[in-house]
Amino acid sequence: MTTNICEKLKNLFEKYTNYNSFACSSQNKFGLKLDIIQDGELCYSDFKLNRLYTGFPNIIHGGVQATIIDEIGFWAMFNKYKTVGLTTKLSIEYLNKVEPEINLKALVTKIVKSDLDVNVEVQIKNNNMTLVIGFLTYKLINDILLKRYFGEKFYMEFLKIKNEYN
Repeated sequence: MTTNICEKLKNLFEKYTNYNSFACSSQNKFGLKLDIIQDGELCYSDFKLNRLYTGFPNIIHGGVQATIIDEIGFWAMFNKYKTVGLTTKLSIEYLNKVEPEINLKALVTKIVKSDLDVNVEVQIKNNNMTLVIGFLTYKLINDILLKRYFGEKFYMEFLKIKNEYN
């Protein structure tokens, strides 16, 4: 029998120079500052959004909801496979409105790897009510592509930080 110990996921990019993620950087003054919790292979975040993030009156903007889903999915994928993947597909089902100033939870409900793709399902919930479901596909990238996409400086800093992560 295994027991999952929930703990705050280490954000390996926080140490990267000029890191300013809208979703999870603690330094972005306009960002969501999501704290992502690792629960075994899965991840979740409990949060509350204020009216700054609304689109229609009293509804959190759908793009913000999609951002949260992508962020939680990415960290679950990274946590499980210890490599970077780029989002290649994102499909969202907006089932109920997401209002500001309520307690929300975004959680990974499924993560499956096939070849170089990882498929992740993420839900945003209020209590036990599912408000939004996101289906994501991440294309895993190797070190050569990581260096090509982001440059030598990022790559070297990423390797150093990743070694600390493990």
